[in-house]
Amino acid sequence: MDRDLNKSSDRYRRRVLFANIHSFASRTSAHGLSRFFSQQIPWLRLLWIVVVMGALTGLTMHTYKQISLFRDYPVSSTTRLLTNKFTFPDVTICDPLMKKFLRKQSSDLRRSNESILNYFVLSYMMAMQFANNKNSNQSDEAISVQATKMAYASFEHAVHTWPIFNMTEVSARMLDMLVFCQYNQETCSEKDFKVFYHRDYGNCFSFKPHNRLMKSSGVEKGLVLVLYSPSVDHIQNNDWYSNIVTTGLETGGLRVVVHQKDTIPYPSEYGINSPSGMQTVLALNQVQTSLANTPTKQCEPRTRFHAYDHILGNTQSYEKQLTDCTTFEHMKRVRDKCNCTIEGPVPTETYGSGERRINFCHDIMGAQNPERTIKLIKNMVEFLRKNRNDLINPRNNQLNMLAYNNLPMHEKQAISAALEHEFHNEVKQRLKSLRCALPELRSGRSQSKCLNMCKYTTYDFSVFQSRWPDLSLEIRVPI
Repeated sequence: MDRDLNKSSDRYRRRVLFANIHSFASRTSAHGLSRFFSQQIPWLRLLWIVVVMGALTGLTMHTYKQISLFRDYPVSSTTRLLTNKFTFPDVTICDPLMKKFLRKQSSDLRRSNESILNYFVLSYMMAMQFANNKNSNQSDEAISVQATKMAYASFEHAVHTWPIFNMTEVSARMLDMLVFCQYNQETCSEKDFKVFYHRDYGNCFSFKPHNRLMKSSGVEKGLVLVLYSPSVDHIQNNDWYSNIVTTGLETGGLRVVVHQKDTIPYPSEYGINSPSGMQTVLALNQVQTSLANTPTKQCEPRTRFHAYDHILGNTQSYEKQLTDCTTFEHMKRVRDKCNCTIEGPVPTETYGSGERRINFCHDIMGAQNPERTIKLIKNMVEFLRKNRNDLINPRNNQLNMLAYNNLPMHEKQAISAALEHEFHNEVKQRLKSLRCALPELRSGRSQSKCLNMCKYTTYDFSVFQSRWPDLSLEIRVPI
């Protein structure tokens, strides 16, 4: 009896449920359901159930796609053309021939001070041992050339670091290069340029106008420069140092880079060559980019940072850009691995305020600490006086570079090895750092974790060049 009552109750509930579904299907706007319940022919009912299931499947897939698209934060860009809103950028000028000692020859610099001359010769001896250890399969000539380049790199670092030298007496000045300057149809001068030291080009000069808002365009409305290129002048370009350090790929003239105001210029990566005897016209187009900071496509807020330049001996404030992050990331990796850093502005936020304690990878003799280096030089000279007195000039206590170069290669390497062994505590760590850093410097930057700025400005430009009818040593650059 109870079993029959349960069966009757189940049939009643099913009839009620079917009646409710039938009632809903007859009133709903989803016509497929009403068609399914109203049809009496079985194959038509099957057709309508297929239609309804297909519609539900399509709805589900579309909903999933839209939710996934929303979670991916797709890029949506808007471009607007703003007239009379042009902000004039910074313009940096460099000498691509790396003529670092323009007003005083490197030989004169070495003769002007006993410690500097001995510093160069001892750097050459240490570099000779390093170049030989780096690749024993090199020829004697290749080892000598490699040692010379390294010695001059270390020597140049000492020249710019030691207080006995004045930068204005050895390096290029804007006053030496600027023939004519006009900005916004008004006369400008070398006072509108600031020095920026680049480890490949030496002194570069950045034009920083006081009034950057430009309301009209034209060849003569922006910046017009007529520049003299000293390194193209055969009278100036007679320093053996410049012939040694160049790669042979440089173009006679100047390197020009246009970049956002108050940012670090990168002439090697983003500059253009302006040959001597030519007029190079740059037509600029300012592009302002604003990025949306989303969980999947992040960006950094626009900030400033401070960087210390040991060559100029000051700390400057810059606008942060993506290239700075990747450069400093590479510098930090080299420093963490090799205990030395690359020549150039060093971010104070990363390395602290002890700028004078920074070790540079190519500084073989430790010029960052002049007192200790001068003491090391005296001890090395005294060691050579006891063991190889023929290499010392008795009249002025200076090492004889010519006498050392005239020795057979095996003797030169033996002397270098003896010096490294005797003073290994003072020079071993720096040579080890240089040996560690060279592969990192050649390999370049690895994959970066840096983020772009959420708001930044770039300058697209078109370049037009024609012959400049004045002297072949001059360059005209309208921007």
